[in-house]
Amino acid sequence: MKIIWSPLAKIDYWKNIEYLENEWSPKEVISFIKEVEYNIDLLQKNNIFL
Repeated sequence: MKIIWSPLAKIDYWKNIEYLENEWSPKEVISFIKEVEYNIDLLQKNNIFL
């Protein structure tokens, strides 16, 4: 499955990263990015449990 980000989702994602960069440490920024990538990977593999 291919994940396609809407323009609004992209803007929101980068705003979240910007906020984390301004208010938190680089460790939290990296953690956020890794968590997003992990969840995208699950979506691509159709491996989401509700």
